[in-house]
Amino acid sequence: MFEDAEISIPCPGCGHKTKKSIAWIQNNTYFSCEGCGRTVAFQADELLAGIENVDKTLADFRKKLGRIGKRR
Repeated sequence: MFEDAEISIPCPGCGHKTKKSIAWIQNNTYFSCEGCGRTVAFQADELLAGIENVDKTLADFRKKLGRIGKRR
């Protein structure tokens, strides 16, 4: 659901922020800073786990909304 969403990843060297999509982050572990050219490695495990949790929560919420007003 959030694959197209972008986040800014700051370079620890120069501080330049590089925008990357969630889909890109899921498939990569480093990038070249557009500001200074430094190779920046990152671990996105916590971010991706949080996004998966939000996806599941939204899916559960939609199911509950679909049941509102239905007879039991």
